[in-house]
Amino acid sequence: MVLSYLLSMDFSCLLAILLIVVRDIFDAILSARQFRSSSFSFADMKSFSPEYIQVRFETWSNNKSFMDFSLMINAIALFAFFVPLLQVSWILSDGGKRRISSLAVVCVLVLTGAICELIVSLILLGIHGTETWIGNDFNLEDWTDDGGDMIGWRVLELVHTVLRGMTTWINAFEWISIFGIMTTLFIVVQSERSYSHSNAGAETFGIKWALLGLVIGILGLFDFVAEILRLQSWVTFVTISFLVRSINMFILVPIYLFILGRQLPIIKGSFEEWNHSDAGKPLSPDENVLGTDTS
Repeated sequence: MVLSYLLSMDFSCLLAILLIVVRDIFDAILSARQFRSSSFSFADMKSFSPEYIQVRFETWSNNKSFMDFSLMINAIALFAFFVPLLQVSWILSDGGKRRISSLAVVCVLVLTGAICELIVSLILLGIHGTETWIGNDFNLEDWTDDGGDMIGWRVLELVHTVLRGMTTWINAFEWISIFGIMTTLFIVVQSERSYSHSNAGAETFGIKWALLGLVIGILGLFDFVAEILRLQSWVTFVTISFLVRSINMFILVPIYLFILGRQLPIIKGSFEEWNHSDAGKPLSPDENVLGTDTS
């Protein structure tokens, strides 16, 4: 029964849920490994303590393959999450016949957000690989005549911090994209419900589902702000960002996709039936003019 229930869902939503759940599992395992392998101290991080840096590097090296795979799963999961949203936008625009501006906004934000996430993932893959190579094969301990100065490890950590900072805005932009998409869809669904009441048989999306999407978007905006404000208070805003992202990705987004997966096949069927009926066909040139009275 469960299998038949899942098969009745829209495939793109089901695939997105699966990838997001896998991404969440990888993220949880990676966080547990890092927490178990090293004791984070913001004071050690700011002082560029060589001992702390070496422990962090060893943790990253031991989990490099796992982290790299998690990065790519994260990028693919975001692409999969955006596919159903594009379908929703296309249906709400009546196949590109109405609300062209909202369709364009969603398409631009989807493409920008997905490409930004992919770029960040590729950049971080390069950073991880180069960092591991330098840490394992280069001399980072003896840069002065006295020896054992560990300056190289401090330089490596400084470069790592700067490079990660370069990706902060790009990585955070995905949440701005999600906020824009969810807000646009919420506004359009609200107006679409009044339109569907005047077109019998035309199914539309639920307002509660759209409201859940708006909540996801607002939390995503909070996550974006927390990502940027980390430079003001690292520990506070990293904690806020982690909590907000966990609520969104572990709970709300899967629920959102599950509800959408149940609605989408019905609404797509109604959309196709409506567009193939006489009511859904565009007006003929004679019907599509002002002042049809030719007498």
